[in-house]
Amino acid sequence: RVNRWLGGSSLTVKFIAPLLERAAMQRKGVVRVCDIGTGSADVPRAVVQWARRQKLPVRITAVECNGDLAEEARIRCASYPEISVITADAREVLRAAAGSPGSFSTDESGSALQRAEPFDVVTAGLFLHHFPPREVSAWLALMNDAARVGWLVNDLERTLYGWLSIRAAAPLICRNRVFLNDAPLSVRRAFTKREWAELAEAAGIRKLRISRHWGSRVILEGRR
Repeated sequence: RVNRWLGGSSLTVKFIAPLLERAAMQRKGVVRVCDIGTGSADVPRAVVQWARRQKLPVRITAVECNGDLAEEARIRCASYPEISVITADAREVLRAAAGSPGSFSTDESGSALQRAEPFDVVTAGLFLHHFPPREVSAWLALMNDAARVGWLVNDLERTLYGWLSIRAAAPLICRNRVFLNDAPLSVRRAFTKREWAELAEAAGIRKLRISRHWGSRVILEGRR
C-alpha cells in the first residue's frame, strides 16, 4: 500500500520505462532486469504489468535474502512467469552478472548457477538507506558494473518535512507496530540529495541524474 500510495511502484515504472525501451532496441530480444531487496516483489509485478501493455518482453530476477519474504514473493508472482524470485545475497548475484571471478548466484532451489551475464537494468527500491554510507557506495558500484544499459534507485530523501509527514500519515496507512516504527526511522536513516550524489561519486559513477519527488522520494538514474 505504501508503494502504491506514496509513489514507489509508479515512480519506478515511470523512470525504468526509458531504460527498458532502450535495452529492447539494443538487444532485440528479452530484456533482463534484476531487482535487489525485492521484498514481496510488488515493484517487479508493476514493471511486468507495464511491459505487457507495451508488448515488451522482460525477464526479471527478483532477489531477496530473507527466505520467508522470498516465499511470499513467489506466491504473489505465481501468475507472473516473467519473474524469477531467488533467495540469495544480492551482492553475489550482481558480482556474478558483472563477471567477477569466483562469484555465483542461485536459483529458487538454492543451487549455484555457473554462468551469468550482465543484466540490462538493475533496480533497488527502499533498500539502500538500510546501509551505512560506505556500503551504499559499494552497492552502487556493483549495480553499475552489473547493468549493461543502466540502473535505477528509488529511495528516500532525509528531510524534516518527510519525517513529520510520515509520522502523521503512518497510523492512517497501517496499524502494524513494526511499520509505525520503521517508516519514520527509514526517513531519518536516509540521505539528502547532496549525500546521495557524494555516495555515487565515491562509487566512481559519473553518468548520474538525481531527482526529488513527492513523498520524500528520490530517484537515482545511472546510465552505462
